[in-house]
Amino acid sequence: MYILQLHIFFALIISNQLQLFNWALEPAEDEILDKLYELGYMDAAVWVEQKSTELNAKNEPLAVE
Repeated sequence: MYILQLHIFFALIISNQLQLFNWALEPAEDEILDKLYELGYMDAAVWVEQKSTELNAKNEPLAVE
């Protein structure tokens, strides 16, 4: 969770609030969208790794819904 928060924090530093508002009106450049996608993908991978480690420590299977 901490890494997810860091990525969001750095994304907000890279793009200030005005820039985020501008992106709501007009999409960001492809390079920026690619970077944000990559950060989200990495955050998801970290979350899955942390969650599976926690569940393995408790000897619980991953639930699939």
